[in-house]
Amino acid sequence: MESKRLSEKNKIKDRIKYIEKYINVDKASIERFRHKTTSLEYNKTQISKLTSNIKDLEEELKHLEKRKNDLDQGLLDEEIIQAHNKSNEEVTRKNNDAKMKKLEKLKEKEEKKATFKKRLEQSRSKNHKNHKNHKNHKNHNNNKTSDTASKGYNYFLRTCDSIPEYILKKIKTMPNNKGYIWRGIYCFGELPADKGQPLVMFEKNNGLMIIHEMTNNEYKIWHKQGKGNKILYSSRQRRKKVSMF
Repeated sequence: MESKRLSEKNKIKDRIKYIEKYINVDKASIERFRHKTTSLEYNKTQISKLTSNIKDLEEELKHLEKRKNDLDQGLLDEEIIQAHNKSNEEVTRKNNDAKMKKLEKLKEKEEKKATFKKRLEQSRSKNHKNHKNHKNHKNHNNNKTSDTASKGYNYFLRTCDSIPEYILKKIKTMPNNKGYIWRGIYCFGELPADKGQPLVMFEKNNGLMIIHEMTNNEYKIWHKQGKGNKILYSSRQRRKKVSMF
């Protein structure tokens, strides 16, 4: 309890010093205004304001002096204990809030991780099914060709595993005629395609953004460095596929 009294006593002393300092500052300002010979009405108004302020500060000084005496007599012990308990409760509440926020963030992170893992497994399952169906239609007599295809498929799965999370997040809000290219893998948007719009694929390469833009008749490649404007890198006509039927 003695340490709490001492802490409160130091607070009162500091406040008294602060008030006495500003009373002296205001009194000096009043003297300056009194000796000015111009703007008399303004000076009078400022002196009135400063005098009123000094009066308020002197009233607070009286209250602080009484409080200091009450403190020495132990009359403020109950108030100090209540303030101390309230402060501890506030600290505890803030700590609990911080812990809750941390747990919520951790839970959100785990949920995102689980969702990402589920989507990745679904993608693997779909790719595996497509590969299996494709494999059943191939000629298995050529073992060398089969081994090459198997290696290519394994590479494809490894590449799918390495797709950054930011790409997986962005394609969820992109139309199906837009997407990203990651190490040769085309990741298309999951929303319905924008009708009448070209296919646009984004590919990052050492800080350079390569934009592939394809229509039925033309294939353009744009380059964009940082926040600069995109520049047309190449453009060529696309051959139309001729139907045999």
